[in-house]
Amino acid sequence: IDQGHTMYSILYGFSGLLKPPPSTPDISRVDWMTVNGWSSLGGTILGTSRRLPSSPADFEQLETIFNHYQFDAIILIGGWESLQASLLLDKNLTKLTKPLVKIVIPATISNNVPGTEYSIGCDTALNNIVHSVDKIKQSAMSVGRVFVVEVMGSHCGYLPFMTALATGAENVYLPEENLTLVKIENDVKSLVKRFESKGKNVTGGVGLVIMNDSSKEYDSDFMVKVLKKEGKNLFSVKRAVLGHLQQGGVPSPADRVRSVQMAAKAIEVIEEEMSRQGGRRRGGVIGEFGREMVFTELEEIEKMMDEKWRRPRNQWWIKYKEVFEEMSVPKNPENFKDPVAEEKLNVVYSPPLVL
Repeated sequence: IDQGHTMYSILYGFSGLLKPPPSTPDISRVDWMTVNGWSSLGGTILGTSRRLPSSPADFEQLETIFNHYQFDAIILIGGWESLQASLLLDKNLTKLTKPLVKIVIPATISNNVPGTEYSIGCDTALNNIVHSVDKIKQSAMSVGRVFVVEVMGSHCGYLPFMTALATGAENVYLPEENLTLVKIENDVKSLVKRFESKGKNVTGGVGLVIMNDSSKEYDSDFMVKVLKKEGKNLFSVKRAVLGHLQQGGVPSPADRVRSVQMAAKAIEVIEEEMSRQGGRRRGGVIGEFGREMVFTELEEIEKMMDEKWRRPRNQWWIKYKEVFEEMSVPKNPENFKDPVAEEKLNVVYSPPLVL
């Protein structure tokens, strides 16, 4: 606004734009006071919708609206649907009176948009989840209990994996992996052995299994049944589905800063495109890599997309799964022994050094 730009808001995404006549689109001009105080508010104040333009009539209606308002650029803030929408607009808007810059700012707790390491909202969601799981562990510690915790994320394993890493879970099951009965059997045996080897002077104990909501066969309910059957009365088993509490809450400082940086980069890219003389104006995704904000064109983004599973083909965090496997449960059965319960106490005496 300070640089002379005129800003508009669109309510409820394409549902707010593509209204049947005689209704008018939900478009409003905004100024500084319109968005005053938004940084500390969670949720989607502008509203959201999964609707995408799909028919020739939809694109004709969009062209009429964009030409009427003489839009130079559109910023789509959201997840996978926003990315799909930008590609659809890029390929189907052929009758605009002026070129349109199409920018996607990733904002989804699933963190499944290619072209960035982090999406706005994923840090707040992760904080909410870890806070809840920590409480769950405290409640289970004294009674000897295994909790199977189900988190969101759909076909992207970012949230369950980071939750497992942050909370010290014994197992995490990711949609990126091919979960088998053999894997489940080995993990259950390992968990049972851990409780069997617990020293007599140690009360309770807790086990933690993290998974997300994408599996249709080996879901959290299935895991609870298996653990109850194989637990040999060593521990009780409970299921916790965190649900929509993951989506709410006050935005974390990291998400607030990231949103400002991404928005600033988006305006920078739009101004660069506007300064170009003639030709087609580019569209793309604003992303964060190594604390730097970068712009990746839609042509490159399309190559990174795994359309079937709605996630990037390559995900930076997956390489840390090996680290998690090493840290979660000891692989050597001897390491299960409780050192406090051992009768023999080994003390090494070192005399003082005389100078």
